[in-house]
Amino acid sequence: MIITDHLTKQYNGKNAVDNLNLEVGDGGEVFGFLGPNGAGKSTTILMLTGMIEPTSGGSCTINGGVNVALDPLKGKEILATCLKMSDFTKISPGGKILTTSENSIP
Repeated sequence: MIITDHLTKQYNGKNAVDNLNLEVGDGGEVFGFLGPNGAGKSTTILMLTGMIEPTSGGSCTINGGVNVALDPLKGKEILATCLKMSDFTKISPGGKILTTSENSIP
């Protein structure tokens, strides 16, 4: 289970995520975020996984008690995320995934 309590993240005084309350139940389900650019999808995922901290607000807890802000390593251990690969890699025409150091495809 994932529960957020009034999470807010600001960048340069602008809200990327504003007062988010979210509850995702147990059961091995897969969830995704859909929305336009700048809607706060990536920022929310980064807060859920403990990669960034909220500017203000409550907490994000997973599995009934792991506070991601207090124990981000445990949070990453529990949650599986798939962030957009294009930021880190390119896929060659043959299907090979290239790391940023190998990115020489036009």
